[in-house]
Amino acid sequence: MTSWVILGSVPPPIGGVTTFVERFSDRLVRRGASVTVVNPQRPAELPRLMGAAARRPDFVILNTVNLLGLIVSRLLFPCTKLILVDHNHSRKVVALAAAGGLRGRVLVPVYRLLLSTFDAIWIVSPHLDPHHRQIGHGTRTRRINPYIRPDARHHDAVVATYSDRLRGVMEGATDESGPLFLTSAYKLVREQGRDLYGFDLALEALARLIATGRRARLIAFVADTSDPEALHHFQAEAVRLGVADAVIWETGQKILWPVFARADCYLRLTSTDGWSISVEEALDFGCTVIASDVTPRDPRCVLFPYPDMDALVDRMSAVASRSKIS
Repeated sequence: MTSWVILGSVPPPIGGVTTFVERFSDRLVRRGASVTVVNPQRPAELPRLMGAAARRPDFVILNTVNLLGLIVSRLLFPCTKLILVDHNHSRKVVALAAAGGLRGRVLVPVYRLLLSTFDAIWIVSPHLDPHHRQIGHGTRTRRINPYIRPDARHHDAVVATYSDRLRGVMEGATDESGPLFLTSAYKLVREQGRDLYGFDLALEALARLIATGRRARLIAFVADTSDPEALHHFQAEAVRLGVADAVIWETGQKILWPVFARADCYLRLTSTDGWSISVEEALDFGCTVIASDVTPRDPRCVLFPYPDMDALVDRMSAVASRSKIS
């Protein structure tokens, strides 16, 4: 029996990385492995981390590219096979190098040195390979698909966490009609002056679509609402655009995949991305995906040139014309 330590966190919060950690560890356990999941960034988990190191596991998987994780992995597991999974975190190292300055000149060589001690680097998207070539470890990367199918036996329990309105829409028990779009964010985040998950684009596109005479709805999942002002900003934006009644806000730690089986289209309008687990999940459950072209995507996606609003509305209109829901 092999033994594994996975450095990362499981939901909550629900996000691409935490979902990967949870499902990957579950799959290893089902295959008979011994697995310990520890978040090295939580001081309360330090005793478990030290205990895991004392047991000398066969493999350690780190799910972030930050200095603390890299240092902890190397110091505590000196004789263990180390694997780094880059979920798009390497972009920050590349940005640090591009910015120059004293901080970049000091920290980038430290990253390069620590990464050289890892036995393998798994990347979730081909666009990350140039990052590691720039850092100096591109020849050691291996592409993986981070998507692992969820357990369908949990369907009813997951749906029970949804709001009454969303359950009614999914069951066809309301008088609402029109195509059902879906977008999501683990947290509303701004990066380089843009809304990272494209909620601003989704709301404006919905307004334009409805202005053409179509009936449409948007489910907006936001897992982490610790910044209520960000959520209130987008809710107020929906009011300003005249689409408040067409938006279903689902907040808190809720799983998406049962909605993918019912919705017409998932909007992945991100300004940057890894290989999105949500995109793979939507496609797996038969939901069309409209995604930004900022990164390589699954070839089954319908791409639009980010952030071209006219192109986005055209693609949403095409989806609306063949809606699953009248």
